[in-house]
Amino acid sequence: MDEDESRALLAAYLPANEPAVTPVGDVVARARTIRRRRRTVLASAGSVVAVLAATAVAVSLTAGRGASPAPQPIPAASHPATTPTSQPTSSAPAAAPCEQENRSNDATARAWAKWVLGKLGPRPHVKAGPVDWLRMCEMDVGYTVFPPHTQNHAEFALPVLRRPGDAATPATDNLTAATERFEHLPQQYRTPCKDDLITEHVVCRQRKLPDGSMLVQRDFYDILIYGDPKDPAAKRDKQAVRDATRIFPDGRVVTAGLVYNLMPTWKRSFDRHVLSLDELAAIVTDPGALRYMPHR
Repeated sequence: MDEDESRALLAAYLPANEPAVTPVGDVVARARTIRRRRRTVLASAGSVVAVLAATAVAVSLTAGRGASPAPQPIPAASHPATTPTSQPTSSAPAAAPCEQENRSNDATARAWAKWVLGKLGPRPHVKAGPVDWLRMCEMDVGYTVFPPHTQNHAEFALPVLRRPGDAATPATDNLTAATERFEHLPQQYRTPCKDDLITEHVVCRQRKLPDGSMLVQRDFYDILIYGDPKDPAAKRDKQAVRDATRIFPDGRVVTAGLVYNLMPTWKRSFDRHVLSLDELAAIVTDPGALRYMPHR
């Protein structure tokens, strides 16, 4: 995926006007892209997790494996409306509405990317990708709600070792590393090993660290569904994803994860990823990572 395509995905991640009710088909696509931006991810798919329009789905799939049919539209999921019973009586000014924003020239985000690159050690042919500071507003992706948060986000392409019989085009691992500050933790981070609509865990380990944070290490399948998610006959495409996430009770999160940029015949295999779960964990648990938490 080149920088222009990454920017296209990022533009889809931060739409100018988010619809009040989102079709389930879009929910699936959005959550898949969010994980690509967090790997974790996102997460991370990533996490983990991003807003993706139909045109951006085409961009993502074309970049990886040539044009493929986009998920079919699904009837919108119902969300009960909440109607206030009375007008507020306080004369205090209303809180300013959340405004989504991204900046590619943020000094802390660029320092974060440089720090992550240093943690990768001497690796040939590592290609740096987009680096951004992001502000996200609340996002309902169907199976969880992501509260407002800010994020320092960096991507890198790492060559995957070729083996006999591999395609001529060299594949790469896309490493996504992020530091995030949530207003409060989303439910997904409270139950990180739980399968959902687009996630099928193969390995999921979690343990509490001495400072009270939680380390989660996962190998999981990111699932793209073509058609009705409730239809067992609907085509499902799987991509092997690996990530490590450090979660603090106060809403701080550090994530590093891998997803294949290309989708060869071994796209469901985890043994081609260039970093192990323990190597990813070493990045997110390093005390130095906390220096690069995004500002609010």
